[in-house]
Amino acid sequence: MKKAFTLIEMLVVLVFVGLLLAVGVPSIVGNFRAVSLSAGVRLVASELSLARQMAITQRKPVTVSFLTNNASFLIFTNTVQIGKTEFLPVSVEYGNNPAAIVFQPAGGLAVIQGAKVVLRNKAGEAGTISVNGLTGYVKVDR
Repeated sequence: MKKAFTLIEMLVVLVFVGLLLAVGVPSIVGNFRAVSLSAGVRLVASELSLARQMAITQRKPVTVSFLTNNASFLIFTNTVQIGKTEFLPVSVEYGNNPAAIVFQPAGGLAVIQGAKVVLRNKAGEAGTISVNGLTGYVKVDR
């Protein structure tokens, strides 16, 4: 006698797998959005810290310019770009941001009140990076 699965057994397994996928896929997509936002916040914060360090070591102003039309940013001194243009992760975009942040040779900003960079994902979640105007210290507020 042959042992095999009946049609009902196979249908029960398929329904069970379908239920698992229906529950699991939306949470995976939500996690992807949150991870992308977190990666974007870390990227911008680390590049701002790098720009501050460059301003201090090179003893000249360093500017981080935010290009909202293609969700990217670049670092430059005077008119010379340093490094490559960095792009935000997919599904992450800028919120209310300054066009540029300028770090002075002492490490602080050209603007005493400081600056905030806001990133948003498609789900509406936001991450904020604050830069202290006097010290240039970069802090992730999230």
